Amino acid sequence: MDSSYPTVLRSEAKWDTDGKTRVIRAPFTKTVRQLVVDSKMQKSVSQNRVVWHRRPWLAWGLLIGWMGLIFYVSNQPDVPGLPDGLWDTVFKKLAHAAAYAILLHLWWRALSTLRPPTPATLLLALGLTLLYAVSDEWHQTFVPGRHGQVADVLVDFAGALAMVIARRRLESASRAAPPRST
Repeated sequence: MDSSYPTVLRSEAKWDTDGKTRVIRAPFTKTVRQLVVDSKMQKSVSQNRVVWHRRPWLAWGLLIGWMGLIFYVSNQPDVPGLPDGLWDTVFKKLAHAAAYAILLHLWWRALSTLRPPTPATLLLALGLTLLYAVSDEWHQTFVPGRHGQVADVLVDFAGALAMVIARRRLESASRAAPPRST
């Protein structure tokens, strides 16, 4: 520990799964310099433990970049496909589902820099993903050679919903696992 700075005692804040803050009883020591560095970091929660995000701009940048990529691909008048019509349809539907599953995860990560990632945050991410899917299909109605389809919105929603289920299962599995010793 750096002895050139005064040492202070501080308890670590931790978010419960219901979003309420509780304080861990065991204090730990930090120098004033470490506290200043910590106060500049953004805090969010992952699997009911504190995770420090030094770069929230990265989460938001990845989200905006992914949304831009989806917009770019849906703005193409002629999307190349596979020679077999059935496999082409299956591939494109799986690509839709995967793209929106990733979009939901990126929304969740970005929103988690602003608030604790509770189930409500995950539902907000799901709603924003669905809204983007609807706007993307509406956008395709203005692109020559493309058609916005309700079926694609449903596939997009299914992909996002699959990510919600996967996130919830991962969170419940991590809570059920015994704590790791450090």
